[in-house]
Amino acid sequence: MGVPSPPPLPGVASTQPPTPPPGASSSVDLSASPVPPAPVIPEIPRPSTTSYTKLPRLLKATYMVQGEKLLWETRPTRWYYLPLPTLILVLIIVLDAVIFRTVSGGPSFLPALPGPLGSAASGSLLAHAYEITAVLLLMLGVIDFGIHWLRYASTVYVVTNTRVIRQKGILGKDFDEVQLLQIRGVDVSQRVWQRLLRYGMVKISAEFGGSGQAMGNEQWAGVPKPIEFERTIEEGQQRLRGILPPVK
Repeated sequence: MGVPSPPPLPGVASTQPPTPPPGASSSVDLSASPVPPAPVIPEIPRPSTTSYTKLPRLLKATYMVQGEKLLWETRPTRWYYLPLPTLILVLIIVLDAVIFRTVSGGPSFLPALPGPLGSAASGSLLAHAYEITAVLLLMLGVIDFGIHWLRYASTVYVVTNTRVIRQKGILGKDFDEVQLLQIRGVDVSQRVWQRLLRYGMVKISAEFGGSGQAMGNEQWAGVPKPIEFERTIEEGQQRLRGILPPVK
């Protein structure tokens, strides 16, 4: 038997919780209290399957469109542009060394100008004329070498899964292109020394050129591994026609 609680004193508030009436449920309704929503975790976007993954090193990357894949990219070979200007520059440097050896003396292993040229160079006026000539020849040789080097460095040949591109220019860029399905033939021409050095001349025959200058009858000079270049174009055409599976 429970002990009855003493009645509250007059004027003093009771600290005990009110007793629920008989038959009332003693369970607490938890649904009345607000429950914060679960945090929303943003979904991480997956990479697009249509974007190319192999970025070009030589071609301007913004020139490629989404979904276009790089198959082949190269500059012309140095053996086409640089051997002759390099030889000319070396000969000019040797000639200048001989001129300065004759005019003002120099290493004994260098020869002097022969005969009357050497004796005429002993005069002060002719000596200065020889020196100016030597400097001008050196400047012309350096300029000629620089022009050929810029032609080599500013030209890029590219094959993608949809087109063939030629890029020219150092600061400003010029682009010539032709779609793969417009190409009707690729002719490769190689001399004996070109076969030994593994480069050649490539001519692309197409229905019509792309943007800018037409490429139907143009030749691409100094293309390294031209047979591989031709094979890449043919395989790209077969993939577009569904003969081979597309590039992944």
